[in-house]
Amino acid sequence: MKSSVSVILLLCSIVLIGSAQGYVARPHYVAGGNPTLPDPFEVVCRWKQLSYRDPPRSPEDQLAGQDYYIAKNNIPTGFSKHFQSRRIFVTVPRRTPGIPSTVNFVFEDECRNGSPSLRPYPDYVTNELEGVGLISMTVDTNAYNCDDAHAYMPNLELRNLLVYSLRRNDIWTFTHPFMQPDMANANYVLDGLKFGFPDGIFSVALSPNVNNRIAFFHPLASLQEFSVPTRVLKDKSLSPDKYAPGDFKDLGVRGRQAQSATHDIDQRGVLYYTEIQTNSIKCWNTQTALKPENVGTVYEDAESLTYPNDLEIDPVGDIWAMSNRLPIFIYRGLNPDEYNFHIVRGPSAMLLHQTLVFLLSFLLGTSCAGELKEIFKWKQVYYEGIPPEITGYDNYNNVPMGVTHHKGRLFVAIPRRAPNVLSTLNVISLSEAKSTESPLLLPYPSLDMNRLDSSLPQEERFTSVYRMRMDVCDRLWFVDTGRYVTNDGSMKGHPSVVYAIDTTTDTVAERFPYPNNVLDENGASISVAVDIPNDKDCGGAFVYIPNLADGKIFVFSLREKKMWEFW
Repeated sequence: MKSSVSVILLLCSIVLIGSAQGYVARPHYVAGGNPTLPDPFEVVCRWKQLSYRDPPRSPEDQLAGQDYYIAKNNIPTGFSKHFQSRRIFVTVPRRTPGIPSTVNFVFEDECRNGSPSLRPYPDYVTNELEGVGLISMTVDTNAYNCDDAHAYMPNLELRNLLVYSLRRNDIWTFTHPFMQPDMANANYVLDGLKFGFPDGIFSVALSPNVNNRIAFFHPLASLQEFSVPTRVLKDKSLSPDKYAPGDFKDLGVRGRQAQSATHDIDQRGVLYYTEIQTNSIKCWNTQTALKPENVGTVYEDAESLTYPNDLEIDPVGDIWAMSNRLPIFIYRGLNPDEYNFHIVRGPSAMLLHQTLVFLLSFLLGTSCAGELKEIFKWKQVYYEGIPPEITGYDNYNNVPMGVTHHKGRLFVAIPRRAPNVLSTLNVISLSEAKSTESPLLLPYPSLDMNRLDSSLPQEERFTSVYRMRMDVCDRLWFVDTGRYVTNDGSMKGHPSVVYAIDTTTDTVAERFPYPNNVLDENGASISVAVDIPNDKDCGGAFVYIPNLADGKIFVFSLREKKMWEFW
């Protein structure tokens, strides 16, 4: 190398915060709200270049052309101090080749004697598997054999697909070129804002037929849709790339500017997906060839569907979608005089059968489009039933991130990713809402249970909720991450907690704090999937919780009152 690069980590200089596509560095403000770091500083650790302790591969690997370790490419981007063990965790993202381990640590005392080599956490094997980049999970099961469930987890950063078998309690990986991002379509324009998300495989949707089920998938940075039979994914002996040449299929192109975040399939085999550049929800009858003329527009609107980031089909077949202008919020800032957050709904029965001509065209395989009805839209979020003496919340920072619907009520989550969020879990009555424009959110089940300064004890109130899901037993499940951002920019909180609320009584039915054997140091358990055996055994529920920071899956058993994790 021509010169050495000195990398210095200063305590209280960097924290990791979640972003739409990963993690970014942010100033860590000191206590008291002063953003200027005080003097004098103590340099806790420093390196000219990073090295690794006891790497499993030798320097000869480099001579053989193996890019296992390239010193200049190892740039730390974040750290976290664990005070009890006096360990400093250091992250080294794999944005370039030659990174032996992405999650590492050193003991603070080691820094006194020079530049310590990083220790992989928890080991090199786990860091080769790499769980980072897991943002979603699709569960494949049937009511007659729940023990044979499989979970499919796209890894947008490593561009592969992880498969977990409940029966075998085992996990394996599939790779394929179709899971890679199309770099020619990795840049986007949204409301004049140019940004790039070069993300790989992003979403998996399953065909409705249990026998010969097909998994549909696509990268975020792509205009195409792909498929693979689930029988291939369930066969570990074919992992990671021993499948037959024709198992993975290129189904075609959706169209121009057709990058999609999430998608789902209804019981008729119609695939609905969000298009993040065209502010729309599109649909495609999977019994036809995928090409632009076979794609229908379900709903498109530059105001109510700017950056549609979430979509689901509920148990009765209704289509729900949320838009929140997230890239604009991250990179430019929202205009409080514009409607920024929208929730739309469309009953699929109406979509597919609203006219005889449309029904015939669907049966002939030429269309799937209809119209969604805009339910609500907001310029900024305001709340219902707030006493005048309660002040100090900032409407601009109240950004909805999750939504679910159940029996005439819409539940809306607003995580405390920024200071001065009044209530993290809220509800809107569809029948009682007075207007589609900026309806007031009602803290759920009560305001006191959502206030950080409530007189209730900590175990009786919620701190920060991202997403919720209903089960067939009328229970609303979610994880309270326990983390919130204060006015001085620091992160505070408590360990994560699994909750279930009985929506028939609006009372807490289950509260389970994460045990010591389940590590969620980043508070990155933001979504849940609920599995009810045979759709009847409410007491036997399992909750699957992906952790987007550590690449783990947490599993909670309601009957056993236990929780464990998978790497």
